[in-house]
Amino acid sequence: MRRALFILLWTLISVTACLSEKVFLEEPKSLLLPLGSTSSIGMSCVANVQTATYSWIKDLVSLPPVSDAKYEYTGGNLKINNPDENDVGGYQCVVRMEDGSVIVSNFGNLTLAYINDFQEVQSQKQVPEGAGATMECLGQGAHGPNNHVQYQWQTTDDEWEWRTYTSSSTDPNYYVSFRTGNLYFANVKQADKDSYQCHMRARDWNLNGSKVEKESSKFPFDVTPSGSTSNPASFLLKPDSITYAVLGGKLFLECFAQGNPTPTITWSKIGGGEMPSGAQRSGMYAINQLAEGDEGTYRCTATSGERTIHTDTEIQFEFAPQWVQEIKSQTVDATATAVLTCEAKGSPQVDIFWMQNGERLAADDVKVSIIASHVEESVLYINNFSDDDVGYYQCIARNAHGTSLSSAKLSKNEMKPTFVKVFPDVTASASGSPITFPCQVQAAPPAEIRWYKDDQELDILSVPRFGVDDKGLNIEWVDVDDAGIYMCNASNFLGFITTTGKLEVYEGTTIESNSDTEYVYEAGDWITLWCKASYDQSLALTWQWKFEGKTLRPFGEIGFDMNGNSLEKSQIKILASGSRSGLYECTASTSVGSASAEMLIHIEDAPNKPDDLKTEAKSSESIFLRWELPNTNLSPLLAEKVQARLINDLAAPGEWFDARTDPAELIDNHGCLVTTLLPFNFYQFRVRASNSIGHGSYSDASARVRTLAGIPLKIPQLLKGGGGEPGELVVEWQPLNESDYGAASVSYIIKIWKFNTSEEEARSDFLANPLENRTIFRTNEDEIYEPYNQRIHAQNSAGFESDWSDVSTVYSGEIPPVQNVSGIKMMTRQAYSFDIEWEPIENINGFTKGYKVSVVDWIVDAKMVQPETWYNYTTIDENPQIKVDNLTAINAYSYKIASFNSAGDGPYSEWNGPFLTRKRPPSRAPQNLDLGVTEKIVDISWDYVEARLDEELIVGYKVSYWKDGQTREDARVAPTPYTQVQLKMMEKTEYMIAVRAYSKGGDGPYSEVIRFSTNIGSSIKLTGNSSNTLTVNLTLLVNLLTMCCYMLFK
Repeated sequence: MRRALFILLWTLISVTACLSEKVFLEEPKSLLLPLGSTSSIGMSCVANVQTATYSWIKDLVSLPPVSDAKYEYTGGNLKINNPDENDVGGYQCVVRMEDGSVIVSNFGNLTLAYINDFQEVQSQKQVPEGAGATMECLGQGAHGPNNHVQYQWQTTDDEWEWRTYTSSSTDPNYYVSFRTGNLYFANVKQADKDSYQCHMRARDWNLNGSKVEKESSKFPFDVTPSGSTSNPASFLLKPDSITYAVLGGKLFLECFAQGNPTPTITWSKIGGGEMPSGAQRSGMYAINQLAEGDEGTYRCTATSGERTIHTDTEIQFEFAPQWVQEIKSQTVDATATAVLTCEAKGSPQVDIFWMQNGERLAADDVKVSIIASHVEESVLYINNFSDDDVGYYQCIARNAHGTSLSSAKLSKNEMKPTFVKVFPDVTASASGSPITFPCQVQAAPPAEIRWYKDDQELDILSVPRFGVDDKGLNIEWVDVDDAGIYMCNASNFLGFITTTGKLEVYEGTTIESNSDTEYVYEAGDWITLWCKASYDQSLALTWQWKFEGKTLRPFGEIGFDMNGNSLEKSQIKILASGSRSGLYECTASTSVGSASAEMLIHIEDAPNKPDDLKTEAKSSESIFLRWELPNTNLSPLLAEKVQARLINDLAAPGEWFDARTDPAELIDNHGCLVTTLLPFNFYQFRVRASNSIGHGSYSDASARVRTLAGIPLKIPQLLKGGGGEPGELVVEWQPLNESDYGAASVSYIIKIWKFNTSEEEARSDFLANPLENRTIFRTNEDEIYEPYNQRIHAQNSAGFESDWSDVSTVYSGEIPPVQNVSGIKMMTRQAYSFDIEWEPIENINGFTKGYKVSVVDWIVDAKMVQPETWYNYTTIDENPQIKVDNLTAINAYSYKIASFNSAGDGPYSEWNGPFLTRKRPPSRAPQNLDLGVTEKIVDISWDYVEARLDEELIVGYKVSYWKDGQTREDARVAPTPYTQVQLKMMEKTEYMIAVRAYSKGGDGPYSEVIRFSTNIGSSIKLTGNSSNTLTVNLTLLVNLLTMCCYMLFK
């Protein structure tokens, strides 16, 4: 007998994400009204619904459905006539919509304030003098609410002097309780003997503008004499052990003690915290607004004489319900289970219940289940969801401080089966492989699934290899007989759908054999790995190789070659290196499956680079460096090497250098001490390991690390200084580079003392700016250019000092020179310049820094009265000589000279001259250079250069020669009066040579440049007849000789 397999895809609930629109535009508001102040009270609500029917409930009980003498309804408005105490409670507006669903508003609480007459007559009270006393405000009439009344006491016997006692009094001898109205005396006196009356009045409300107040009957209070007035302290009023309060609200802590002398009442917070901001009265500490940090234990202390007593209370906050999780509107599949979860927190503990369409829900454990997973969470289950369950549901959380309500609408979902995921038209599988035919359906109610093969319904339970779940049909392993046509049928009461597909079964793919790798390879070898596969010949086979899980590309992988594959066999060639040791995997794949084989190879190579460098500064000259040992690639380590570099500037790090280490030789070490470093400088390090195969790569550079502070690395260098005004001594030095500070900063100490005096008489100056490079000492103004000794040293911010510099000389302030320049001589005179010398000025008023020369052109200013037309020159140093250039040939000039120092210029000499510049230098270059080279001997000749009429006569020639790669400025010059010269070269190499004529007017232009070589080893002759550079070498000469021989024999 065939058994049908029914597969029901049950879910607890299918949710369509949607948030319900706001139903209520206006909800009932809470009211506080004096009883009797009005003949009616109104509440209202407005729903965001076009057609809505309104009704009302009080304390979850429905009010009469139609208007009567007590209640009147107009749309969403409720009118309560002749309100009394029975009307106090929570009111909710109930809205019924056009589709029949119902929703209830939040609570609007009605509170009526009233005070009824006292009901009891007080009796006489008698207390001995000096004792404490309590007078109770007995017989209070009913009133509401409690925190809206206040108390006071009055004496009544003396009509001229009434005494009034209130809670706000600061008199420490009595206190009126804010909560009960009781009057407390710390110790009674004869003056307290009187008749008393307790008054209760409205605190913050009135009745139509009139004060509301009730009083007790009068009763006498008698104080009897006592032989002893001493009375030890004890409490008449103590707070509860726990005081509940509302965060952000007011709180009145009450405490009062009897005793004689009168006790002093103080409040404090246990644990040392500050008391909340408030006011201390006789027996009360009033806190106007409680903050989050005000929870805790508070202590009331009463001190009477030498006796001190105390009582404690713990403040715990309470609050109205707050939602942790609200319910949300859902669309529920027909016959499924709807689940609504709400969670609220509050103090005291919240009470949670459910409402549906305005009525409280009760669990029956069949249709409706309500489960409280914990005290603050409630879960509502509605089983077998149907049309009757559609509507609004509300979760209500309440406690003594308020009520919160969360609403959501449940709608029903009905849907004919539709496919979410189906199997393809054709599915190919390897024999023995698992397979799943997907058939995922969406339907409401859930669909019934049936499976067919070749039009026959499958008896799933009779075939152990077959199984079904919500994803589809699963076959644990496929057999050849499983090939065929499969169909999935899904149905519910709304209809059915089907899908079909074909299963084809093929031979599986396996790796028959692969290469053996059970030995060690050496770096640089080529390793060949191969695999051979067995597969279904009707299918296409592809190969793939992986190394350590990473797929290798068939082309472009450096160090790998995957050519030479056949249909059934694949191979890979690997260029062995340490980085290629590891696990290789070949995979043969067809459309129905794949098979793999793994091969592990080991390669000897140089070590990998060390890793995880860490540093720690140990001193001003050393840093401890540690690292992780690298993979040695099957060859033991023989050595490790550490390099370092300065990196004070991240943009321009220094060069790597071999570091000194302790120990000096590193073999298989995890770390070392790097020594002989510079104080307070940043360094980076790198490490390299070596074995018998070779050197590995250097590690990545370590993080920057700075050595500790130490002695400054250099002594500041003093410069000449001097040159100040009279009364000044200027000292100058070269500031240290930051890398030489030995710490974060450096200061300079300079000291000076007069020449030929003791250093013990030195004066010093301190400069804290490390970039400073000069300071000025004050001297006598009549000390002009007087010598002083000077020294300098540095002190860094870490307290280390450098040595003092060597003693050097500096001079005090200067005045301008007063001597005239003398001994002026003209050394040479040419067409465009002249050279002059003179006697140096003696350094009397200051150090002569140089000389100024003014030259006048007689054609322009023969009277020397137009200084703006003069040529002015300055020597580059104190040497008494200068070359005056940029002059005009055959022109008359005069000149004068003055010295100068840092204080100014000295007097000028008399005008010298006039003198005449010479004719122009040669304008023609030598022509037809003839060059002969015999090993390192060079003979060169050229044509005579004829001077023009406006040129000076030719004196001789200058032959310049220089090595290839140098410039003409580097040339050696051989002057000669002849048109030929013989030169001996210093080396066998390539040379350049050129010739120019010269006269007393100056040098002429160069001839053409000839390139020649002394490497030839035989005699050659070169001729140059143009201004172009001639290049001749051995190859060209050989080519010319070969061509000549060829022409001769032809």
